[in-house]
Amino acid sequence: MSQGIRRRALLVSCAYPGQKDSLRATANDITYLYDCLTKYCGYDPCDIVVLRDSPLPLAAAEDCRTELPYSNRISNQHNILDWIETYLMANVCEGDRLFFYFSGHGGTQKQAKKGDEADGKDEFLVATDRKVILDDVLNKLLVRPLPKGATLLALVDACHSGTILDLPNSARWSGSSQAFKWDTWNASTPKGTKGGLAVCISACPDDAIAKERTHSGQKHRHGTATFSFVETIKAAGGLKSLTFHELLFNMRFTYAVHAARNPHEPQKVQLSCDRPADLSMLRVRDTVPIGVRKS
Repeated sequence: MSQGIRRRALLVSCAYPGQKDSLRATANDITYLYDCLTKYCGYDPCDIVVLRDSPLPLAAAEDCRTELPYSNRISNQHNILDWIETYLMANVCEGDRLFFYFSGHGGTQKQAKKGDEADGKDEFLVATDRKVILDDVLNKLLVRPLPKGATLLALVDACHSGTILDLPNSARWSGSSQAFKWDTWNASTPKGTKGGLAVCISACPDDAIAKERTHSGQKHRHGTATFSFVETIKAAGGLKSLTFHELLFNMRFTYAVHAARNPHEPQKVQLSCDRPADLSMLRVRDTVPIGVRKS
């Protein structure tokens, strides 16, 4: 039986320093989101694990795991998978609220198993050591173990990330209205949870590119998905009664502002879920807890 809400967050940033396709925004994104979670979403720093290209923590005062070697917190493939299994998803139970974030490169490739993907391709994330993590693996580790009463919210700011968790339901705007409709894919293998709720917000569709830029009023570059997610929560004064419909609508507005200033860089935020939920009723705070800690 649940004793209350237990929260955990795993934030991953990959900038690929010294490489031709290095990213400038990801280091800024991880700090920007970290501040949002601790200032607006009620997270304690000790609820959060940060993995980056650099082994150093965000700040010494924010490092709750001084006993660990810094090498354990570099965002390579081994560490990402290890922290997912041994921290984020370890002993997950009813009442747990989990948050997974990735900022870095994403890609797509021809799938290995027929009937497993609607577009016939596997999507993947690229760790800082250039090793990839397939959507099938992320679904197996993050989605399928979720028991009833547990929730996972993922924010993935990467190219080709629309179905990066292989969730079977994808939300799309219904014409010119403000409503969403669900597209459901029945994969050849189970992709759902054990009764828990899994929601993923992705920077762009599977066939599109995610962008980073210096947004209006900002000094530093940010990924458009991360920036619009954080700005929406800040503008709302925190989570409060913010629904996923409101979150997506306001993120979409930020995307539209970006597109107006950069018409050659179109980008559309995506949301997928383990079920065709009513987004106008599903609150973000139900997946990112505020103000309650588990002893």
